Amino acid sequence: MEHIPEILTGRTIDRWQLGERFLATERYDLYHATTADGAAATVGILPSHRAENGPFRKRFLQECRLAGTVTSQHVLRYLGSGVSHGRLWFATEPTAGPSLFQRLDDGWKPDREQILAIAIQAWRGLAAVGAVGLTHRGLHPAMLFLDQDGTVRLGGFGLAPDPSGDEAIIAATDLAMPTACLAPEQIRGAPFDSRGDLYAMACVLYWVAAGRPPFIGETPASVREQHLQAEPQPPRRYATACPPDLSTMLLGILAKAPADRTPNSVVGAVQMCEDMRQRGEARLTTRRVLRTLQASHDAPPSTSKPAPVARTGVRRHAVLTAAGAVALAITAFIAWPRVPPEMAAQTPAVALHVPSTHQPLPVPAAPEVVAVVVERQAYPPIASPAPPRIDASAVQRLINQGDHIGPTAELRRRLGDPDVTQDDGGGWWYGDYLFVVEKDFVISGHHRPGQGSGR
Repeated sequence: MEHIPEILTGRTIDRWQLGERFLATERYDLYHATTADGAAATVGILPSHRAENGPFRKRFLQECRLAGTVTSQHVLRYLGSGVSHGRLWFATEPTAGPSLFQRLDDGWKPDREQILAIAIQAWRGLAAVGAVGLTHRGLHPAMLFLDQDGTVRLGGFGLAPDPSGDEAIIAATDLAMPTACLAPEQIRGAPFDSRGDLYAMACVLYWVAAGRPPFIGETPASVREQHLQAEPQPPRRYATACPPDLSTMLLGILAKAPADRTPNSVVGAVQMCEDMRQRGEARLTTRRVLRTLQASHDAPPSTSKPAPVARTGVRRHAVLTAAGAVALAITAFIAWPRVPPEMAAQTPAVALHVPSTHQPLPVPAAPEVVAVVVERQAYPPIASPAPPRIDASAVQRLINQGDHIGPTAELRRRLGDPDVTQDDGGGWWYGDYLFVVEKDFVISGHHRPGQGSGR
């Protein structure tokens, strides 16, 4: 497979000048880059054969443009994409740390809290991507970056071919496509949706928790076969730092059939991990309280004279006990059956020995009550912000700039008007603007005054 030559350092791509190349793979190379005013970015360059593949080139540019609309701190912000020097390129905001793959390859072993924190942030980033109708299809630890402040951010959009499309290169036969995190339906070339990304992200988090991917083989073909047939081992078998609940959840997501995966959505996975963290915080708080109590119990007794204890409660208890005994005796005397005089001589006398003194019952010590207060942190719901409505006067600018080209659902969302007039010729109207649609994808837009819906 062709590698990107070092001579690209120093060249200008769009408005970015390439600096040092800090990552080289068979799929893309990453460069540090800056603009003329000093703004920093990361620029990725793809091999030349990718630009020559028309379907891949079209999908790559569309996905990079769509990724630029995602607003989440856990997704890298895409700044642009295009073709330069015969190669496809994309630019993102610079990362402040290495990828998870680099960290794991260096021998890093995260602890329980770090594993759960990475899982929550990775799921939240993937949920934000799904909110705009985008699937990744190329998830791998190399696509998630860990900043110095502990923030996980997802990147790498547009790099994977669509296995359900008409592209000449699909994931199952692409030698540059990593096999460690491929969903079974992606390997078969079956239709792919967000549940495929759900499976792939579970493979990534399995790798983070266990220190290895769920399936390992001598060849890529053997790994693909295991994704299709083999059952993964629990990640706790390889690393006890993996939380038990997370281990169980990952195994449920790694089901072969998309309908059998539990949970069956990325949002459900986020909520389950949030619950795990809250339960962990509750257990940690309880352990801290118990350690504090044990330390106070083991402390040496104080030499100071204890304060006198009031005996009012004990005396009150004794009086109540005596009163109760007298009431019981009176009740028994009244209810005792009367003996006729003629039978009195035949009835043996029974002596009732009543103790002269009564000792009050000991007062049981009240158990010590320990209040454990657990603060539950509220997290905002995962949802993309509602876009501002675009009036018809702004549609022409979208057409002039080419921003209308993309999925039909995305353009309707941006226009803020789902009630459009359908056209039997393969398009739909928005006011006096006709958008030509092919397979749920807008390929062109035209201004037709007086012919539209009249909005």
